Amino acid sequence: MGKAWQDAFAADRPVVVEAVVDPAVPLHAPHLPDDKADMIYRGLAQEPGSDAVREQVLSQRADEGHDDRDRLEES
Repeated sequence: MGKAWQDAFAADRPVVVEAVVDPAVPLHAPHLPDDKADMIYRGLAQEPGSDAVREQVLSQRADEGHDDRDRLEES
């Protein structure tokens, strides 16, 4: 994906980046505020079988420097 973004930003005209994504994983903006992440986690907690999706969100947030595992244990 990194090369596709580099090519898109380097282009001298509009581009479309087409991607195949997992529909079960919620998309969120980069650097999502903690209160918004909490809402996502609360929603996922109400969905049966959402453990894998929660792990994916945790991983995405960890890549941005957030340690949500400790925050989830506190709630």
